[in-house]
Amino acid sequence: MKTLFWLPALLLAALSTQAQLDTNAVKPYIRSCADSLSASFKTGDWHKLARFTNPALIAMVGGEKSFVEMVDKQMKLIGQDAIRESKTGRILQVVKTPNGWQCVTEQVLDMEMLNKPVHQATYLIGTSQDGKHWYFLDANANAGLSAAFIPDLDKQLVVPGKVNGE
Repeated sequence: MKTLFWLPALLLAALSTQAQLDTNAVKPYIRSCADSLSASFKTGDWHKLARFTNPALIAMVGGEKSFVEMVDKQMKLIGQDAIRESKTGRILQVVKTPNGWQCVTEQVLDMEMLNKPVHQATYLIGTSQDGKHWYFLDANANAGLSAAFIPDLDKQLVVPGKVNGE
C-alpha cells in the first residue's frame, strides 16, 4: 500500500523536474533572440527587428517591407540617436504549451526624449515552435491585442506593467 502511495508522487516529481530542465534548456535561445531584437534598435537594423517580431504583427501591417518602412518612419521622428541603450532584462517566465513555447521577458530601453533621460522597462511575450527561434511582441504596447496576435496565449503567463523612470 505504501508503495502505491509513493509511486504517483515520484512520477509527479520526475515530470516536474523534466519540465524545469526543458525550460532551462530554452532560456539561452530566448536570450539570444531577444538580444538580437534589442540590438536592432541600437543599430537601426529593422530587417533584423522583423525577423524576431511576432509574424501576426508583421502580417497586420502588410508584410516585412511595410513593417520596416513603418518602424523607420517612427524612429526618424524620435531620432535614432535618442536610444542610448536597448538590452534584454530578466526572463521572467517560460511555459511549455501544446504548440511549442511561450515566455515573458523584460526589455530595457534608455533613451533621451525632449532632452530628458528616460529609462523604460517593457515586457515582451515570446513565442517559439521549437524553443530555438523566438518571436516577440511588446505586451505593454499591444495590451489587449496580445490574444489577437497570439491566439493560443497561455493563461499561465503573467505580464507585469510597464515601468518608467528617469
